[in-house]
Amino acid sequence: MTITCASYVLYNIDPLTDKPDYLCFDKETQEWTDKDCDADKICASLDTDDPIIYKVDWDSVDSLDNWVFTLDLMCEPDYKV
Repeated sequence: MTITCASYVLYNIDPLTDKPDYLCFDKETQEWTDKDCDADKICASLDTDDPIIYKVDWDSVDSLDNWVFTLDLMCEPDYKV
């Protein structure tokens, strides 16, 4: 019984912790773009005076409403997730 219950989380851990695709706002073109826009780059800019404006690309098949949002894991390293 324990194995069956735990398997619901264990077998689905990858989709539950997978980081989504992001869109970054390009101030020069005034458009949202996915070029050079990933969680590492966004997180590095958050502590600066000019942070990157971003949003999740919900049209992407890789973007899921999962634990990354619920537990605020976007800027955590993969080994901690």
